[in-house]
Amino acid sequence: MAEGTLAVTKISLLGQALLKYTLAWVGDANGDTNGQNFEMIRGAIYSVKFIPDLVLVPTAAYDVVLNDQDGADLLQGAGADLSATVPTTVPFAARPVLDHAQGEKVELVVTNSGVSEAGVVVVIVGPVTIQ
Repeated sequence: MAEGTLAVTKISLLGQALLKYTLAWVGDANGDTNGQNFEMIRGAIYSVKFIPDLVLVPTAAYDVVLNDQDGADLLQGAGADLSATVPTTVPFAARPVLDHAQGEKVELVVTNSGVSEAGVVVVIVGPVTIQ
């Protein structure tokens, strides 16, 4: 992948009850990945996993946010100061809700990752449940 790019793949899990978004990113000349907008379904974020690349290792304490169209971090700070070598999984007990109109987009922003360094963010999204 080229510097500063994002590749998004989406697959269904559990008979389409959940969707798994795999967001593969590569930092640009400033060590950032931003301006990469894509659609996510309406629902709740069940978990997020941050996986640093083993070859293009990001800088320690790199940051990831997933902004809605208003600029609010849907990951609620879970992507701050990430490890450059160890994957981090964050389950959400109080699930952040993707409460946007159909067709609206979200933006993955990676900062402080290092020039041309890479990683993957996996987001599991499912139905909103009232508890």
